Amino acid sequence: MPYNEITFPSTLKEIPAFAFQGSAINDIDFGGVTTIGQEAFYNCDDYETVDMSASKVATIGSFAFSSFKDTAFTSFVTGSELTTFTNAFTTCQNITSFDMSRSAKVTTLETEFLGSSNKVINTLILPSSLTKMSHDTLGTFPKLKDLKYTGTKEQWNTLVANSLLTKQEKIDNADWGEWFGSNYDTLTSITVNYGTGSEEKISVNLRDTKGKLA
Repeated sequence: MPYNEITFPSTLKEIPAFAFQGSAINDIDFGGVTTIGQEAFYNCDDYETVDMSASKVATIGSFAFSSFKDTAFTSFVTGSELTTFTNAFTTCQNITSFDMSRSAKVTTLETEFLGSSNKVINTLILPSSLTKMSHDTLGTFPKLKDLKYTGTKEQWNTLVANSLLTKQEKIDNADWGEWFGSNYDTLTSITVNYGTGSEEKISVNLRDTKGKLA
């Protein structure tokens, strides 16, 4: 009989690698879990949303929530303790909404951090804690329309400036794309101060500003 709902106890701190691979889970209460091992929920495709907002999960292993199936979840919400999730979503293809607004301990994002879902995602919420992103982190999101950021406009512009290619880097790496390379036509505004009660949606022309807000 397949598992549908699962609740982990407060005493359990780690879900080992491959633990629930291929299971028919559609609701997860992460309890006291702080670490999720590699491929722990690989090819678990019966849930629409994975909500970690109330969890204590700090580390998500490689391929932990990856799936090649088109029935996999479409929405993911991370929690306040998350710090690392490199390659956790490598083969995901269907995430259209990814909310990191609570994850104030995440400081770095790498290119294609959402795997194949880069091609379909349209809503992305980023935390103000980010200090580093690769120059093309968001450059492969052709359908991104709704980008929100929990920090201020000034913090956003600093993040963008630190992520843009320098003139010398462009000369040395002529084949590298721009920071917002493929979403010039879909992303026309960025919301700052998200979740603070003073949200501001600012229009932006990416072709001219490369993501900086006036």
